[in-house]
Amino acid sequence: MNSKIFYCFIDIAVGVTFDDSIILSDDEDYNYCDTDTSSSDDETDDLIAQQPINVINDHLSNWAVSHNISNVAVNDLLSILTKHHCFKTLPKDSRTLLKTNVSSKRVEVKNVNPGFYYHFGIANCIKKCYPIERHINDDCLKLVFGIDGLPLSRSSGSSFWPILCYVRPYKETVFPIGIYWGNKKPEDSNEFLVDFNEEMSYLIKNGIIFETIDNRRIVKQVVLDTIVCDAPAKSYILKIKGHSGFFSCTRCETQGIYKCNRLCFPAIDEEKRTHESFISKMQEKHHLANTEMPILINLPNINIINVFCLDYMHLCCLGVTKKLLKLWLFSKSKGPKNVRITSTKLNEINSNILNIKSCITSDFPRKPRSLDEVSNFKATEFRQFLLYVGPIVLKNNINDKCYFNFLCLHVCMIILLSPNLSKMLNFCDKLIKYFINEFCLIYGSEHASHNIHALQHLIDDYNNFGPLDNASAFPFENHMRTLKKTMRKSAQPLQQAVKRYEEKFKFQKCTNKVSPTDTILKKQHTNGPLLQDLHNPQYKILILKTF
Repeated sequence: MNSKIFYCFIDIAVGVTFDDSIILSDDEDYNYCDTDTSSSDDETDDLIAQQPINVINDHLSNWAVSHNISNVAVNDLLSILTKHHCFKTLPKDSRTLLKTNVSSKRVEVKNVNPGFYYHFGIANCIKKCYPIERHINDDCLKLVFGIDGLPLSRSSGSSFWPILCYVRPYKETVFPIGIYWGNKKPEDSNEFLVDFNEEMSYLIKNGIIFETIDNRRIVKQVVLDTIVCDAPAKSYILKIKGHSGFFSCTRCETQGIYKCNRLCFPAIDEEKRTHESFISKMQEKHHLANTEMPILINLPNINIINVFCLDYMHLCCLGVTKKLLKLWLFSKSKGPKNVRITSTKLNEINSNILNIKSCITSDFPRKPRSLDEVSNFKATEFRQFLLYVGPIVLKNNINDKCYFNFLCLHVCMIILLSPNLSKMLNFCDKLIKYFINEFCLIYGSEHASHNIHALQHLIDDYNNFGPLDNASAFPFENHMRTLKKTMRKSAQPLQQAVKRYEEKFKFQKCTNKVSPTDTILKKQHTNGPLLQDLHNPQYKILILKTF
Protein backbone atom coordinates (compact mmCIF):
# COMPACT_ATOMS: atom_id res chain seq x y z
CA MET A 1 0.00 0.00 0.00
CA ASN A 2 1.36 3.43 -0.90
CA SER A 3 2.41 5.42 2.10
CA LYS A 4 1.95 9.13 2.53
CA ILE A 5 3.72 11.44 4.90
CA PHE A 6 1.93 14.51 6.24
CA TYR A 7 4.02 17.44 7.36
CA CYS A 8 2.35 20.21 9.37
CA PHE A 9 4.56 23.20 9.94
CA ILE A 10 4.65 26.91 10.61
CA ASP A 11 6.18 29.29 8.12
CA ILE A 12 5.60 32.86 9.18
CA ALA A 13 7.39 34.29 6.17
CA VAL A 14 5.03 32.69 3.67
CA GLY A 15 1.93 32.70 5.85
CA VAL A 16 1.42 28.92 6.22
CA THR A 17 -0.32 27.94 9.43
CA PHE A 18 -1.05 24.82 11.45
CA ASP A 19 -4.05 24.14 9.24
CA ASP A 20 -1.88 23.78 6.14
CA SER A 21 -0.28 20.48 5.20
CA ILE A 22 1.92 19.07 2.46
CA ILE A 23 1.34 15.54 1.13
CA LEU A 24 4.34 13.67 -0.26
CA SER A 25 3.68 10.49 -2.25
CA ASP A 26 6.04 7.61 -3.03
CA ASP A 27 7.06 8.96 -6.40
CA GLU A 28 8.42 12.17 -4.89
CA ASP A 29 11.90 12.66 -3.48
CA TYR A 30 12.04 13.58 0.14
CA ASN A 31 14.22 13.17 3.19
CA TYR A 32 13.06 12.21 6.63
CA CYS A 33 13.53 14.88 9.27
CA ASP A 34 16.17 14.16 11.86
CA THR A 35 14.68 15.22 15.15
CA ASP A 36 18.09 15.14 16.81
CA THR A 37 19.46 17.95 14.70
CA SER A 38 18.80 21.64 15.16
CA SER A 39 18.88 22.58 11.49
CA SER A 40 15.09 22.84 11.18
CA ASP A 41 14.90 24.99 14.30
CA ASP A 42 17.56 27.30 12.93
CA GLU A 43 15.70 27.62 9.63
CA THR A 44 12.45 28.42 11.42
CA ASP A 45 14.26 30.97 13.58
CA ASP A 46 15.64 32.62 10.46
CA LEU A 47 12.18 32.77 8.93
CA ILE A 48 10.72 34.30 12.09
CA ALA A 49 13.58 36.78 12.24
CA GLN A 50 12.71 37.95 8.72
CA GLN A 51 9.35 39.21 9.95
CA PRO A 52 9.36 42.82 11.17
CA ILE A 53 8.71 42.76 14.90
CA ASN A 54 6.02 45.44 14.58
CA VAL A 55 3.97 43.04 12.41
CA ILE A 56 4.08 40.42 15.15
CA ASN A 57 3.16 43.12 17.67
CA ASP A 58 0.12 44.05 15.61
CA HIS A 59 -1.02 40.44 15.31
CA LEU A 60 -0.71 39.90 19.05
CA SER A 61 -2.50 43.17 19.76
CA ASN A 62 -5.38 42.32 17.42
CA TRP A 63 -5.69 38.90 19.03
CA ALA A 64 -5.74 40.32 22.57
CA VAL A 65 -8.28 43.02 21.74
CA SER A 66 -10.55 40.82 19.60
CA HIS A 67 -10.88 38.16 22.29
CA ASN A 68 -10.84 40.53 25.28
CA ILE A 69 -7.76 38.84 26.77
CA SER A 70 -6.92 40.08 30.25
CA ASN A 71 -3.69 41.98 30.89
CA VAL A 72 -2.48 39.20 33.20
CA ALA A 73 -2.90 36.57 30.47
CA VAL A 74 -1.13 38.75 27.87
CA ASN A 75 1.72 39.36 30.32
CA ASP A 76 2.12 35.61 30.85
CA LEU A 77 2.19 35.02 27.09
CA LEU A 78 4.79 37.75 26.57
CA SER A 79 6.98 36.33 29.33
CA ILE A 80 6.96 32.95 27.53
CA LEU A 81 7.66 34.40 24.08
CA THR A 82 10.48 36.71 25.18
CA LYS A 83 12.44 33.72 26.48
CA HIS A 84 13.02 32.76 22.84
CA HIS A 85 15.74 34.87 21.24
CA CYS A 86 13.57 35.61 18.18
CA PHE A 87 11.03 37.47 20.34
CA LYS A 88 13.37 39.25 22.72
CA THR A 89 12.37 42.62 21.31
CA LEU A 90 8.71 42.08 22.18
CA PRO A 91 7.48 44.30 25.02
CA LYS A 92 7.36 42.73 28.45
CA ASP A 93 4.07 44.32 29.49
CA SER A 94 0.63 44.19 27.89
CA ARG A 95 0.13 47.91 28.35
CA THR A 96 3.15 48.60 26.15
CA LEU A 97 1.98 46.10 23.54
CA LEU A 98 -1.55 47.52 23.42
CA LYS A 99 -0.34 51.12 23.79
CA THR A 100 -2.72 51.51 26.68
CA ASN A 101 -3.07 54.91 28.26
CA VAL A 102 -1.54 53.93 31.63
CA SER A 103 -2.44 57.11 33.50
CA SER A 104 -6.00 57.16 34.78
CA LYS A 105 -5.70 60.93 35.14
CA ARG A 106 -5.45 61.24 31.36
CA VAL A 107 -8.96 59.84 30.95
CA GLU A 108 -10.75 63.13 31.30
CA VAL A 109 -14.17 62.26 32.65
CA LYS A 110 -16.57 65.01 33.57
CA ASN A 111 -19.05 65.18 36.42
CA VAL A 112 -22.65 64.47 35.49
CA ASN A 113 -24.61 64.31 38.71
CA PRO A 114 -24.51 61.82 40.43
CA GLY A 115 -21.78 60.08 38.37
CA PHE A 116 -19.26 60.66 35.59
CA TYR A 117 -19.39 60.89 31.81
CA TYR A 118 -16.85 60.45 29.02
CA HIS A 119 -17.48 61.61 25.45
CA PHE A 120 -15.57 59.76 22.70
CA GLY A 121 -16.98 61.98 19.97
CA ILE A 122 -19.27 61.08 17.08
CA ALA A 123 -17.01 62.17 14.21
CA ASN A 124 -13.92 60.74 15.90
CA CYS A 125 -15.46 57.26 16.27
CA ILE A 126 -16.96 57.20 12.78
CA LYS A 127 -13.57 57.95 11.21
CA LYS A 128 -11.93 55.17 13.22
CA CYS A 129 -14.62 52.54 12.64
CA TYR A 130 -15.72 53.34 9.10
CA PRO A 131 -13.02 54.08 6.48
CA ILE A 132 -13.99 56.56 3.79
CA GLU A 133 -13.73 53.81 1.14
CA ARG A 134 -16.88 52.28 2.60
CA HIS A 135 -18.82 55.55 2.19
CA ILE A 136 -17.34 56.78 -1.07
CA ASN A 137 -20.66 56.28 -2.92
CA ASP A 138 -22.97 57.28 -0.08
CA ASP A 139 -24.72 60.63 -0.40
CA CYS A 140 -24.93 60.98 3.37
CA LEU A 141 -24.26 59.10 6.59
CA LYS A 142 -27.44 57.98 8.34
CA LEU A 143 -26.71 57.58 12.04
CA VAL A 144 -28.74 55.31 14.31
CA PHE A 145 -28.34 55.83 18.07
CA GLY A 146 -29.27 53.62 20.99
CA ILE A 147 -29.56 54.78 24.61
CA ASP A 148 -30.27 52.47 27.54
CA GLY A 149 -29.03 51.52 30.99
CA LEU A 150 -26.67 48.60 31.67
CA PRO A 151 -26.50 47.27 35.28
CA LEU A 152 -22.98 46.19 36.22
CA SER A 153 -23.71 44.46 39.51
CA ARG A 154 -26.59 42.72 41.23
CA SER A 155 -25.44 43.84 44.67
CA SER A 156 -25.22 47.58 43.92
CA GLY A 157 -26.72 50.26 41.73
CA SER A 158 -23.55 50.59 39.64
CA SER A 159 -24.51 50.94 35.99
CA PHE A 160 -23.44 52.31 32.62
CA TRP A 161 -25.66 54.52 30.47
CA PRO A 162 -23.99 54.37 27.04
CA ILE A 163 -24.89 56.32 23.93
CA LEU A 164 -24.25 53.78 21.16
CA CYS A 165 -24.23 54.36 17.42
CA TYR A 166 -23.86 52.71 14.04
CA VAL A 167 -24.00 53.99 10.47
CA ARG A 168 -26.85 52.46 8.55
CA PRO A 169 -26.75 49.84 7.05
CA TYR A 170 -23.56 48.63 8.81
CA LYS A 171 -25.25 47.61 12.06
CA GLU A 172 -22.62 44.94 12.76
CA THR A 173 -20.20 47.71 13.76
CA VAL A 174 -21.63 49.39 16.85
CA PHE A 175 -19.49 51.81 18.86
CA PRO A 176 -20.00 54.11 21.87
CA ILE A 177 -19.90 57.87 21.39
CA GLY A 178 -20.36 58.51 25.12
CA ILE A 179 -20.64 56.54 28.36
CA TYR A 180 -22.03 57.57 31.74
CA TRP A 181 -21.27 55.64 34.92
CA GLY A 182 -22.84 56.05 38.36
CA ASN A 183 -24.73 54.31 41.13
CA LYS A 184 -27.88 55.96 39.76
CA LYS A 185 -28.85 57.13 36.32
CA PRO A 186 -28.12 60.80 35.52
CA GLU A 187 -30.51 63.07 37.39
CA ASP A 188 -30.99 65.38 34.41
CA SER A 189 -31.14 63.85 30.94
CA ASN A 190 -30.30 67.24 29.41
CA GLU A 191 -27.01 67.37 31.30
CA PHE A 192 -26.29 63.80 30.22
CA LEU A 193 -26.91 64.61 26.53
CA VAL A 194 -25.34 68.08 26.29
CA ASP A 195 -22.11 66.92 24.57
CA PHE A 196 -24.06 64.69 22.19
CA ASN A 197 -26.46 67.52 21.37
CA GLU A 198 -23.70 70.05 20.67
CA GLU A 199 -21.65 67.78 18.41
CA MET A 200 -24.68 66.39 16.58
CA SER A 201 -25.93 69.91 15.86
CA TYR A 202 -22.54 70.83 14.40
CA LEU A 203 -22.33 67.67 12.26
CA ILE A 204 -25.85 68.08 10.86
CA LYS A 205 -24.94 71.61 9.75
CA ASN A 206 -21.37 71.00 8.54
CA GLY A 207 -20.97 67.26 7.90
CA ILE A 208 -17.90 65.10 8.57
CA ILE A 209 -14.59 65.66 6.78
CA PHE A 210 -12.77 62.49 5.69
CA GLU A 211 -9.22 62.37 4.36
CA THR A 212 -8.50 59.79 1.67
CA ILE A 213 -5.25 57.90 1.09
CA ASP A 214 -4.30 60.36 -1.66
CA ASN A 215 -4.83 63.30 0.77
CA ARG A 216 -8.14 64.42 -0.69
CA ARG A 217 -10.74 65.85 1.67
CA ILE A 218 -14.30 64.60 1.29
CA VAL A 219 -17.23 66.07 3.20
CA LYS A 220 -20.13 63.74 3.95
CA GLN A 221 -23.51 65.03 5.06
CA VAL A 222 -24.78 63.64 8.38
CA VAL A 223 -28.40 62.73 9.14
CA LEU A 224 -29.81 61.69 12.51
CA ASP A 225 -31.86 58.76 11.28
CA THR A 226 -33.41 57.51 14.52
CA ILE A 227 -32.88 57.09 18.26
CA VAL A 228 -33.71 53.65 19.69
CA CYS A 229 -34.88 53.38 23.30
CA ASP A 230 -37.23 51.28 25.37
CA ALA A 231 -40.25 53.01 26.93
CA PRO A 232 -38.60 53.97 30.28
CA ALA A 233 -35.49 55.38 28.57
CA LYS A 234 -37.61 57.31 26.08
CA SER A 235 -39.73 58.91 28.80
CA TYR A 236 -36.52 59.78 30.70
CA ILE A 237 -34.90 61.52 27.72
CA LEU A 238 -38.07 63.31 26.55
CA LYS A 239 -39.14 64.23 30.11
CA ILE A 240 -42.62 62.79 29.63
CA LYS A 241 -44.91 60.43 31.54
CA GLY A 242 -43.80 56.80 31.67
CA HIS A 243 -45.69 53.90 30.11
CA SER A 244 -47.80 53.60 33.28
CA GLY A 245 -49.17 57.14 32.81
CA PHE A 246 -52.64 57.95 31.47
CA PHE A 247 -51.21 60.11 28.65
CA SER A 248 -48.06 58.09 27.98
CA CYS A 249 -48.39 57.24 24.28
CA THR A 250 -45.65 59.07 22.38
CA ARG A 251 -47.47 58.96 19.02
CA CYS A 252 -51.07 59.93 19.76
CA GLU A 253 -53.07 61.83 22.37
CA THR A 254 -55.11 58.88 23.63
CA GLN A 255 -56.04 58.78 27.30
CA GLY A 256 -55.72 55.51 29.18
CA ILE A 257 -58.56 54.19 31.32
CA TYR A 258 -58.41 52.34 34.62
CA LYS A 259 -60.23 49.02 34.53
CA CYS A 260 -59.98 45.97 36.83
CA ASN A 261 -57.04 47.55 38.65
CA ARG A 262 -55.17 47.92 35.37
CA LEU A 263 -54.32 50.87 33.15
CA CYS A 264 -55.35 50.06 29.58
CA PHE A 265 -55.41 51.75 26.16
CA PRO A 266 -58.15 50.16 24.03
CA ALA A 267 -58.74 53.23 21.82
CA ILE A 268 -57.76 53.26 18.14
CA ASP A 269 -57.21 56.11 15.65
CA GLU A 270 -56.78 58.90 18.18
CA GLU A 271 -55.37 62.29 17.15
CA LYS A 272 -51.65 62.02 16.44
CA ARG A 273 -48.98 64.10 18.11
CA THR A 274 -46.81 66.46 16.06
CA HIS A 275 -43.49 68.15 16.70
CA GLU A 276 -45.26 71.47 17.11
CA SER A 277 -47.84 70.12 19.57
CA PHE A 278 -45.03 68.56 21.61
CA ILE A 279 -42.87 71.67 21.98
CA SER A 280 -45.94 73.81 22.74
CA LYS A 281 -47.13 71.27 25.35
CA MET A 282 -50.66 71.19 23.93
CA GLN A 283 -51.37 68.09 26.03
CA GLU A 284 -49.75 69.26 29.24
CA LYS A 285 -50.46 66.02 31.12
CA HIS A 286 -48.18 64.18 28.69
CA HIS A 287 -45.17 66.07 30.08
CA LEU A 288 -43.59 65.85 33.51
CA ALA A 289 -44.53 68.75 35.75
CA ASN A 290 -42.02 71.51 36.50
CA THR A 291 -39.43 70.34 34.00
CA GLU A 292 -37.79 72.06 31.05
CA MET A 293 -38.06 70.78 27.51
CA PRO A 294 -35.68 68.02 26.35
CA ILE A 295 -32.45 69.38 24.94
CA LEU A 296 -32.82 67.35 21.74
CA ILE A 297 -35.57 69.62 20.39
CA ASN A 298 -32.76 72.08 19.55
CA LEU A 299 -31.23 69.75 16.95
CA PRO A 300 -31.59 71.09 13.38
CA ASN A 301 -34.30 69.53 11.19
CA ILE A 302 -35.49 67.16 13.91
CA ASN A 303 -39.00 65.84 14.35
CA ILE A 304 -39.02 64.90 18.02
CA ILE A 305 -42.03 62.59 17.59
CA ASN A 306 -40.78 60.52 14.66
CA VAL A 307 -37.06 60.41 15.48
CA PHE A 308 -37.73 58.12 18.46
CA CYS A 309 -38.76 54.85 16.85
CA LEU A 310 -41.04 52.25 18.43
CA ASP A 311 -38.47 49.51 18.93
CA TYR A 312 -40.13 46.22 17.99
CA MET A 313 -37.72 44.21 20.16
CA HIS A 314 -39.20 45.69 23.33
CA LEU A 315 -42.66 46.38 21.92
CA CYS A 316 -43.49 43.14 20.06
CA CYS A 317 -41.04 40.51 21.29
CA LEU A 318 -40.58 41.32 24.98
CA GLY A 319 -43.96 43.05 25.14
CA VAL A 320 -46.87 41.63 23.14
CA THR A 321 -45.56 38.10 22.42
CA LYS A 322 -44.53 37.57 26.02
CA LYS A 323 -47.90 38.88 27.21
CA LEU A 324 -49.81 36.45 24.97
CA LEU A 325 -47.79 33.48 26.22
CA LYS A 326 -48.37 34.46 29.83
CA LEU A 327 -52.12 34.81 29.25
CA TRP A 328 -52.17 31.29 27.83
CA LEU A 329 -49.93 29.69 30.45
CA PHE A 330 -50.21 31.42 33.83
CA SER A 331 -53.23 31.86 36.05
CA LYS A 332 -51.60 34.82 37.81
CA SER A 333 -51.90 36.78 34.56
CA LYS A 334 -55.63 36.97 35.39
CA GLY A 335 -56.71 36.30 31.83
CA PRO A 336 -59.95 34.50 30.90
CA LYS A 337 -59.97 30.83 31.85
CA ASN A 338 -61.14 29.73 28.40
CA VAL A 339 -57.84 30.89 26.83
CA ARG A 340 -55.64 28.81 29.15
CA ILE A 341 -53.66 25.95 27.67
CA THR A 342 -54.33 22.65 29.40
CA SER A 343 -51.44 20.54 30.65
CA THR A 344 -52.12 17.94 27.95
CA LYS A 345 -52.01 20.52 25.17
CA LEU A 346 -48.94 22.14 26.74
CA ASN A 347 -47.11 18.82 26.65
CA GLU A 348 -48.06 18.44 23.01
CA ILE A 349 -46.79 21.93 22.20
CA ASN A 350 -43.51 21.24 24.00
CA SER A 351 -43.21 17.95 22.12
CA ASN A 352 -43.72 19.77 18.82
CA ILE A 353 -41.03 22.28 19.76
CA LEU A 354 -38.54 19.53 20.56
CA ASN A 355 -39.36 17.78 17.28
CA ILE A 356 -38.55 20.83 15.17
CA LYS A 357 -35.52 21.78 17.26
CA SER A 358 -33.20 19.67 15.12
CA CYS A 359 -34.54 21.41 12.00
CA ILE A 360 -33.61 24.90 13.17
CA THR A 361 -30.63 26.11 11.12
CA SER A 362 -27.58 27.98 12.35
CA ASP A 363 -29.09 31.22 11.02
CA PHE A 364 -30.97 31.46 14.31
CA PRO A 365 -28.96 32.57 17.36
CA ARG A 366 -30.82 30.14 19.65
CA LYS A 367 -32.61 26.83 19.41
CA PRO A 368 -36.29 26.84 20.54
CA ARG A 369 -36.95 25.86 24.13
CA SER A 370 -39.91 24.35 25.94
CA LEU A 371 -42.65 26.79 26.99
CA ASP A 372 -41.97 25.65 30.56
CA GLU A 373 -38.96 27.98 30.38
CA VAL A 374 -40.84 30.96 28.93
CA SER A 375 -39.96 33.10 31.97
CA ASN A 376 -36.30 32.83 30.95
CA PHE A 377 -36.80 33.50 27.24
CA LYS A 378 -34.63 36.14 25.57
CA ALA A 379 -35.90 38.62 23.01
CA THR A 380 -34.56 36.52 20.11
CA GLU A 381 -36.54 33.52 21.38
CA PHE A 382 -39.79 35.49 21.48
CA ARG A 383 -39.05 36.75 17.97
CA GLN A 384 -38.40 33.21 16.77
CA PHE A 385 -41.65 32.02 18.33
CA LEU A 386 -43.68 34.86 16.81
CA LEU A 387 -42.25 34.65 13.29
CA TYR A 388 -41.44 30.97 12.80
CA VAL A 389 -42.20 28.44 15.52
CA GLY A 390 -45.50 29.66 16.98
CA PRO A 391 -47.83 29.20 13.98
CA ILE A 392 -46.68 25.57 13.66
CA VAL A 393 -46.65 24.33 17.25
CA LEU A 394 -49.83 26.17 18.37
CA LYS A 395 -52.14 24.85 15.65
CA ASN A 396 -54.96 22.73 17.14
CA ASN A 397 -53.43 23.19 20.60
CA ILE A 398 -54.96 26.51 21.71
CA ASN A 399 -58.35 28.17 21.47
CA ASP A 400 -59.26 28.75 17.79
CA LYS A 401 -59.96 32.44 18.35
CA CYS A 402 -56.64 32.85 20.16
CA TYR A 403 -54.82 31.06 17.36
CA PHE A 404 -56.39 33.18 14.62
CA ASN A 405 -55.66 36.33 16.62
CA PHE A 406 -52.03 35.24 17.00
CA LEU A 407 -51.80 34.61 13.25
CA CYS A 408 -52.97 38.18 12.61
CA LEU A 409 -50.04 39.49 14.65
CA HIS A 410 -47.71 37.02 12.93
CA VAL A 411 -48.72 38.19 9.44
CA CYS A 412 -48.44 41.86 10.41
CA MET A 413 -44.89 41.41 11.70
CA ILE A 414 -43.86 39.44 8.61
CA ILE A 415 -45.01 42.38 6.47
CA LEU A 416 -43.37 45.02 8.65
CA LEU A 417 -40.04 43.17 8.70
CA SER A 418 -39.94 42.54 4.95
CA PRO A 419 -38.37 45.12 2.62
CA ASN A 420 -40.36 43.96 -0.42
CA LEU A 421 -43.90 44.00 1.01
CA SER A 422 -44.48 47.75 1.25
CA LYS A 423 -47.48 47.41 -1.08
CA MET A 424 -49.30 45.56 1.70
CA LEU A 425 -49.01 48.36 4.28
CA ASN A 426 -52.66 49.39 3.96
CA PHE A 427 -53.74 45.81 4.53
CA CYS A 428 -51.29 45.56 7.44
CA ASP A 429 -52.70 48.73 9.01
CA LYS A 430 -56.24 47.31 8.95
CA LEU A 431 -55.04 43.92 10.20
CA ILE A 432 -53.21 45.42 13.19
CA LYS A 433 -56.31 47.34 14.24
CA TYR A 434 -58.37 44.20 13.77
CA PHE A 435 -55.89 42.34 15.99
CA ILE A 436 -56.23 44.98 18.73
CA ASN A 437 -60.05 44.94 18.62
CA GLU A 438 -60.18 41.13 18.68
CA PHE A 439 -57.58 41.03 21.46
CA CYS A 440 -59.86 43.20 23.61
CA LEU A 441 -62.83 40.92 22.90
CA ILE A 442 -60.94 37.67 23.59
CA TYR A 443 -58.84 38.64 26.61
CA GLY A 444 -60.70 41.71 27.89
CA SER A 445 -59.93 45.37 27.23
CA GLU A 446 -58.20 45.60 30.62
CA HIS A 447 -55.29 43.66 29.06
CA ALA A 448 -54.87 46.18 26.21
CA SER A 449 -51.63 47.55 27.62
CA HIS A 450 -49.37 50.33 26.39
CA ASN A 451 -47.58 47.87 24.07
CA ILE A 452 -50.81 46.48 22.58
CA HIS A 453 -51.97 50.02 21.80
CA ALA A 454 -48.61 51.05 20.27
CA LEU A 455 -48.79 48.31 17.62
CA GLN A 456 -51.03 50.51 15.47
CA HIS A 457 -48.21 53.10 15.19
CA LEU A 458 -45.66 50.68 13.70
CA ILE A 459 -46.93 51.52 10.21
CA ASP A 460 -45.55 55.05 10.65
CA ASP A 461 -42.13 53.63 11.53
CA TYR A 462 -42.12 51.50 8.37
CA ASN A 463 -42.89 54.62 6.32
CA ASN A 464 -40.13 56.57 8.09
CA PHE A 465 -37.34 53.99 8.37
CA GLY A 466 -38.30 51.04 6.20
CA PRO A 467 -38.44 47.48 7.63
CA LEU A 468 -38.49 47.48 11.42
CA ASP A 469 -35.06 45.86 11.62
CA ASN A 470 -33.66 49.18 10.37
CA ALA A 471 -34.64 50.73 13.70
CA SER A 472 -34.45 48.08 16.40
CA ALA A 473 -32.50 47.59 19.62
CA PHE A 474 -31.06 44.19 18.67
CA PRO A 475 -27.66 45.51 17.47
CA PHE A 476 -27.30 47.65 20.60
CA GLU A 477 -28.35 44.88 22.98
CA ASN A 478 -25.75 42.61 21.40
CA HIS A 479 -23.08 45.25 21.98
CA MET A 480 -24.02 45.64 25.65
CA ARG A 481 -22.24 42.34 26.38
CA THR A 482 -19.05 43.72 24.83
CA LEU A 483 -19.34 46.86 26.93
CA LYS A 484 -19.84 44.91 30.14
CA LYS A 485 -16.75 42.78 29.47
CA THR A 486 -14.56 45.89 29.43
CA MET A 487 -14.86 46.03 33.22
CA ARG A 488 -12.26 43.71 34.74
CA LYS A 489 -12.39 44.99 38.31
CA SER A 490 -14.76 47.08 40.40
CA ALA A 491 -12.56 50.18 40.65
CA GLN A 492 -12.93 52.95 38.06
CA PRO A 493 -15.24 51.13 35.64
CA LEU A 494 -15.63 54.14 33.34
CA GLN A 495 -11.87 54.59 32.95
CA GLN A 496 -11.51 50.87 32.21
CA ALA A 497 -14.17 51.04 29.50
CA VAL A 498 -12.52 54.08 27.91
CA LYS A 499 -9.12 52.37 27.79
CA ARG A 500 -10.51 49.14 26.35
CA TYR A 501 -12.30 51.02 23.56
CA GLU A 502 -9.19 53.07 22.81
CA GLU A 503 -7.34 49.79 22.36
CA LYS A 504 -10.09 48.50 20.05
CA PHE A 505 -10.03 51.68 17.97
CA LYS A 506 -6.25 51.33 17.54
CA PHE A 507 -6.00 47.69 16.59
CA GLN A 508 -9.32 46.14 15.70
CA LYS A 509 -10.53 46.42 12.13
CA CYS A 510 -14.25 46.72 11.63
CA THR A 511 -15.86 43.58 10.24
CA ASN A 512 -18.79 44.87 8.24
CA LYS A 513 -20.72 42.55 6.02
CA VAL A 514 -20.64 42.80 2.28
CA SER A 515 -21.97 46.06 0.87
CA PRO A 516 -22.37 47.15 -2.74
CA THR A 517 -18.90 48.79 -2.59
CA ASP A 518 -17.34 45.45 -1.59
CA THR A 519 -18.21 43.79 -4.91
CA ILE A 520 -16.15 43.71 -8.10
CA LEU A 521 -17.64 42.70 -11.46
CA LYS A 522 -15.35 41.37 -14.20
CA LYS A 523 -15.57 39.99 -17.75
CA GLN A 524 -18.67 41.57 -19.19
CA HIS A 525 -20.91 39.02 -20.92
CA THR A 526 -21.15 40.12 -24.55
CA ASN A 527 -21.14 36.90 -26.58
CA GLY A 528 -23.78 34.21 -26.66
CA PRO A 529 -27.40 34.45 -25.50
CA LEU A 530 -28.44 37.23 -23.11
CA LEU A 531 -31.37 37.27 -20.71
CA GLN A 532 -34.46 38.90 -22.14
CA ASP A 533 -35.93 42.15 -20.82
CA LEU A 534 -32.65 43.07 -19.09
CA HIS A 535 -30.85 46.21 -20.24
CA ASN A 536 -28.11 46.50 -17.60
CA PRO A 537 -24.62 45.08 -18.28
CA GLN A 538 -24.12 41.40 -17.42
CA TYR A 539 -20.88 39.90 -16.12
CA LYS A 540 -19.33 36.44 -15.82
CA ILE A 541 -17.34 36.95 -12.60
CA LEU A 542 -18.38 38.37 -9.23
CA ILE A 543 -15.62 38.99 -6.67
CA LEU A 544 -16.51 39.67 -3.03
CA LYS A 545 -13.74 41.43 -1.13
CA THR A 546 -14.79 39.99 2.20
CA PHE A 547 -15.35 36.42 0.99
